[in-house]
Amino acid sequence: MKAFFLQMLFLLLATLHVAQAQDILGCGTDDILRQNPLIQKYLDNLEREHRTKKALGTNLVDLDTLYTIPVVFHVYHLGEPVGVGSNVSDEAIQFTVDRLNSVFRATGIHAGLTPDINMQFVLAARTPDCQPTNGIVRIDGRSVEGYETNGVSIGNNTMQQQLKSLSTWPGGNYINIRIYHYTNGYGWANFLGDISMPASAVNTTANWPGMDNFWAHEMGHSMNLYHTFEGDGGNQYCPPNNDPENDGDKISDTDPHKQDDGCDHNATNPCTGNPFGEVLKNIMSYSCTEKFTPKQVERMRYALLNYRKGLLNSLGKVPPGPNNQPLAACSVVATNGLSIYFGISAFSLGTIFHSGSSSTNDGANYQDLTCLNATDLEIGTNHTFSLTGTWGNSMWGKIFIDYNNDGDFDDAGETVYNSQGYYPTMNGTISPPNAAVTNIPLRMRVVLDGSNTIGACILPGITNFGSGSAVDFSVTILPNPCIPAAPAGMSASRCGSGSVQLTASGCAGTYDWFATSSGGISLASTANFTTPSITSTTNYYVSCTVSGCTSTRTMVTATILGTPAAPTLSATAETIIAGQSTTLTALGCAGTVTWNNDLGTGSSILVSPTTTTSYTATCTVNSCISLASAPLNIMVESNSVSSIKTGDWHDPATWDCTCIPTKDQEVELKATHTVTISTGDAPLKKLIYTGGVLSIQNNRKLCFECL
Repeated sequence: MKAFFLQMLFLLLATLHVAQAQDILGCGTDDILRQNPLIQKYLDNLEREHRTKKALGTNLVDLDTLYTIPVVFHVYHLGEPVGVGSNVSDEAIQFTVDRLNSVFRATGIHAGLTPDINMQFVLAARTPDCQPTNGIVRIDGRSVEGYETNGVSIGNNTMQQQLKSLSTWPGGNYINIRIYHYTNGYGWANFLGDISMPASAVNTTANWPGMDNFWAHEMGHSMNLYHTFEGDGGNQYCPPNNDPENDGDKISDTDPHKQDDGCDHNATNPCTGNPFGEVLKNIMSYSCTEKFTPKQVERMRYALLNYRKGLLNSLGKVPPGPNNQPLAACSVVATNGLSIYFGISAFSLGTIFHSGSSSTNDGANYQDLTCLNATDLEIGTNHTFSLTGTWGNSMWGKIFIDYNNDGDFDDAGETVYNSQGYYPTMNGTISPPNAAVTNIPLRMRVVLDGSNTIGACILPGITNFGSGSAVDFSVTILPNPCIPAAPAGMSASRCGSGSVQLTASGCAGTYDWFATSSGGISLASTANFTTPSITSTTNYYVSCTVSGCTSTRTMVTATILGTPAAPTLSATAETIIAGQSTTLTALGCAGTVTWNNDLGTGSSILVSPTTTTSYTATCTVNSCISLASAPLNIMVESNSVSSIKTGDWHDPATWDCTCIPTKDQEVELKATHTVTISTGDAPLKKLIYTGGVLSIQNNRKLCFECL
C-alpha cells in the first residue's frame, strides 16, 4: 500500500506541465525543475531509454525521408477584427510557417547555413471532427479573467489551462501553436508539446533579428532539443560534459558554454579552453543564431519518430473526404469522472501512433480520433499493437473492432484484445477474420481503466481515483492480396458405404484437403482425393497454396446414396406352349427397371421363350442399382413331333369318331390344360370341357363314347 500511494504522489506531480523553455528574456525551465524534480525524472526516463537504444545500436535515424507535420494556430485575441492587433491575419500566420520551413529545409537565406532537417510544417486541413479548416482557430480571450490586462506569464499555469480549455486540438495529431496578445517573455515551448508566442512574433515582416530562427528555436524545444547551455545553473558555471552524448544538452557536437557568452566566436570558451567557434551560432543558444548541428538534427528526428510519431501519420494535414468516418457506436460512461492516474499514454497499430496522457490531462475520458488516426489491416495477417498506460500505472485494457459495421462491439469476435489482468504495457496481435466487412472505415475502440469491469461503453474507474480513457480510431479491413482464389471442387457420390473420389481444379500451387472448414491437418495434397470409407454423406474442404499464401477453403461433398429394394416380378402366364408369349411385370421400383438377358428396361415386357426360362430384374434409383429380384420361371411345353392336329372341340373336322362332343356332354378340358394323344386311342370315357386346346399328335384319333 505504501508503494501504491508513493506512486500516486509521483503521478500527481507528473501531471504538471513538462518543463517549459522560454527564450531571449530568460528561461523558466530551471525554476520549474527545482520546484518539481520528478518532472525532470520523467524526462530523464526518456533519456535513459534513448541511451539504451544507442548502446544497442537501435537508435538509427532515417535522415532522408521528408516528414510533413500539421500545425494549428490558436489566436487568443481581444476582439479586434482579423488582421488588427492581437488578431493576427491569415497571411501573417502563413508567412510565419513559411519562415519556419525555410530554416528546417535550409532554403532561402538559410541555404548553406544549417542542415536540411527534412521536416516541414503545414497548416492543418481538417479539424478533429473531420471538418475542413485553414488551420487557424480564433478565440476571444477576454473571457479568461486577467488575460486582457496582463496577458500570459510563463509560470501562470492556471491562466494557460483556462485558455487551452477554450481551444485545444489533440497534441498527438497536431502541434498546437498558441498566439497570446502579450507574454512576459518572448515565447516558450513545452518539451515534446505546444508552442506559445506573442502576437508580435507573427507578422509579414521580421521585426526581430533572426525571427525565423527564433521560431525554429521553439520548434526545437517541441522536438526535444535543450539549450546548448543546458546545465549552466543560470549562467553560473560550465555545464557538465564528461559524457557529451548524455550530459548538458545531450548533443556531442555542441560545445558546453554559458548562456550569456555573447557572439564573439573567436573568444576563448572558458568551458573548453578553445575558441567558442560555431556553438554561439547555434539556434538553441541565446546568441547570434543561424544553424542546427547534425547531432541536433538526429535528436529531433529521433524524437519525432519515437515520441511524436502520431504527427507523421496524422490525417490533420489532409482535407476531409467523403465516407472517411466509421459508423458511430455507443457513448462512453465514465463512472468516476476524470483521473490524473489513468489514461492512454501511447497506442500503436499499423500506421496509428497515438500519444496521450491521463484522462484529466487529455481533458476528457473519451476521444473520437477516427478522423485523424487510421490504418489498414489485412485479413490473414497478424498486426502487432502496443498499448501503454500513463505514468507506468498498471491498468486493465481492452480493444474492440466493429468488424460487421453494425454500430456496436457486441458481436462474437469483436473484442479483439482483453488484457485479463493489470499491466503497465500491453502487447499483442490483431488478425481480422475473413468475415469482416472490407474496404470501408470501421470503428476501433481502445480502452484503459483501473477497473477490471471495463467494457466498450463503460469506464467504471476507482472511487477517488477517477476513470481512465477510451479512444476511437479508424481501421479499414483489406482482403489479403496474398490469398489466391479458392479452387473449384467437384462433388461426387456413391451407393452405400465406401470411399468416394473427389476432384478439385483451378490451383496453380498445392492443393490441401481437410475434414474441417478451418484448422485441422491436411488429408491429401493432390487435385484428386479419395475419401476414407464413409457410411453417410460427408463434407470435405480443399484449399490452394501458392508461394506460401493459402486460399479460403472450398466445400466438396461426398454423398452416400441408399440402395433401392429389388422389384417383385409377376407374369400373365407362367406356363406356355412353345411359340406362345407371356407378359412379365416388375412392381415396387420408383426408378428404372432393367431386365436380365439384355431384355431392356421398363416395368413390363412381353417375352416368348422357347424353353423354360428364369427371369430377374433390378431397380435403379439415382444411379444406385438394387440387388436382382427373386427369379420368375416361365415353363414352356416342348413340341418335337412333325405332325400336329388341332381343332375346335366342337368342330366335326377335329374328330374321326361319330361321337362329336357338345357342350351338354360331361366332358372337361380345362383352360389351363392341354391333352395330347401321341399313341393309341384315348381310353377316355368321360371328359368335361370348359375350354382348352386339344392336340392330337401323329394323326392319332381321339374318340369318345358319348354319354
